Amino acid sequence: MNAAGGGEVFTIKVFMLAYNHEHFIQQAIDSVFMQRTRHRVHLVIGEDASTDRTREIVLANKERYRDRITLILSEKNKGTSHVSFPVWEECLRDSDMVALVEGDDYWTDPDKLEQQVDVIQRTGASLCFTNAWNEQPDGTRTDYVRAWLGENGIRERYGEGDLINGNFIPLAGILINNRPRFDLLGALKDRPVMDLMINLALAQRGPLVYLDKHMAVRRMHAGGMMSMANRQYKLQYNLDLLPHINAMTGNRYAGQVAVRRSGLLQQSFDVAMQASDLVLARKRWQEISAMPTGLKPAARDMVRMYLQSHWPRLAGWIGRRRISK
Repeated sequence: MNAAGGGEVFTIKVFMLAYNHEHFIQQAIDSVFMQRTRHRVHLVIGEDASTDRTREIVLANKERYRDRITLILSEKNKGTSHVSFPVWEECLRDSDMVALVEGDDYWTDPDKLEQQVDVIQRTGASLCFTNAWNEQPDGTRTDYVRAWLGENGIRERYGEGDLINGNFIPLAGILINNRPRFDLLGALKDRPVMDLMINLALAQRGPLVYLDKHMAVRRMHAGGMMSMANRQYKLQYNLDLLPHINAMTGNRYAGQVAVRRSGLLQQSFDVAMQASDLVLARKRWQEISAMPTGLKPAARDMVRMYLQSHWPRLAGWIGRRRISK
């Protein structure tokens, strides 16, 4: 880490979780310590009792970087939600800002932190985020932020209402402003400590400011908790978050949340039908049918969905009759 520029010097702690990341963790760590910045950078790694060489690698890096790394080691595998708490506590303690990068992701720009600090100082943002690439196992990449927002949705500042329809902020692109000290875990009491909820809590403190540069990579691989999870799992995950969003925002966006719930249920119905999971498809049909008229499909479509999920042979026969005509 080389000094760059002048002015106030901040302490930046970097939040990193690692589990079975032996093929990726060294690049993640290297990307933290390649940062060219005048600020103090301290890495906090939560290692969740990996079954591969991940722990061996983080211990070797602790020996190399000594007091610039804090290790929080699990005696047995606890899962992300449990291991993240002590890592968050350590990152929020005595820091001015907190950056995030998972053990299977990495930063690509050595000036990432320096530029983000400058943005926060200029705008007073509660959070500054950059773009990131989604990288497939074959090396192909897609744009994370534009996949969510499209080109027309790109702007500098966002607020909590913008987050209701999905989390367009890549975790590896985040730098949190922790000045004045923020009781993030208190703000998320009884809520899942997940990136969307964290971003909502920060949006209630101030603007979320976007730096439109690709400065990180999110690896899409079989070991990734969300990146390669099946679509139905992701849909259920997002459905489960909706009540927490309403509670956290005081129901200010209840209408928007209801529209999103309707869309997610309909997507889940379609995915269940594609997988021939009639039990889940019937459950989704019941949930959709119970929604207000303005939020569910037209009556004709509801009938079609009912036949597909409850009487699939009849639905197939009707479909074939229509095609033959």
